[in-house]
Amino acid sequence: MERAERIGRSLGLSAVTVREFAEATGPTKAALEGDKLLQAKKPGPLVVLDENGAPWSSAEFAARLQSWLDAGHPNVCFAIGGADGHGEAIKAAADHTMSLSAMTLPHLLARAILLEQLYRAVTIRLGHPYHRA
Repeated sequence: MERAERIGRSLGLSAVTVREFAEATGPTKAALEGDKLLQAKKPGPLVVLDENGAPWSSAEFAARLQSWLDAGHPNVCFAIGGADGHGEAIKAAADHTMSLSAMTLPHLLARAILLEQLYRAVTIRLGHPYHRA
């Protein structure tokens, strides 16, 4: 997370923030988590991560991130569902639905993959040799 912030400043990426909503419990947990996220979300694109979403390559992800920054969106929110997935409200509010894998991933692993892809996207946009495609 710190590496993406450090190198991303030259692209206009100012911070990477991770929030969890652990107070939600029971069968309505996904809906409660989605409602909390929508309440806390800052203006900007909302990308819901879901196994049925569009599979973006690292280069496509980097280009989308750059286009959002170029369009003046200082905030992009990535929603990773918990064990019960996403509620309908957050799915309906999504600007994009992206898949990290066709497999179901534990949310902590999805977070690690997303953070790595954010770092990779920044290095791609800067022409850094980290990404070797």
